Amino acid sequence: MKLLKLDSEHYAFPKGINNIDEFAKFANENNQKFVKLTMYSDMHCVAPYFVEEDKKTVFVNLGQVTWIEEVDGEVMSRVEYERRLRDVVRKKCATCDHFKGDFDNLDGHYDTLSLDGYCWRYENTTEDEE
Repeated sequence: MKLLKLDSEHYAFPKGINNIDEFAKFANENNQKFVKLTMYSDMHCVAPYFVEEDKKTVFVNLGQVTWIEEVDGEVMSRVEYERRLRDVVRKKCATCDHFKGDFDNLDGHYDTLSLDGYCWRYENTTEDEE
């Protein structure tokens, strides 16, 4: 799905607005200082994958936004996110020096490991030695 990215945060497009061009027009024509938007939190996930239950309603001051972009993202239930994250942990983390050996414990993975397999903390010193 398409998401709206304002500076570093991700949002659903407001109702009736389907793309970045429509949002820019809306923002330029809207005389309100604050706009009500649905924000997808990245506290327990890694973008572009988001948990539906972690969304919240916020008011954004469009006058303070420095850049706007349209990005691809995926929003899913917490159960689905955790199921997919466990699959990635099983495939990626077994060879990582930081892995503690419990594939079912997702602590430490929520904000580091993306569902596409990228992890900013990943290290494998045994590969470096070969």
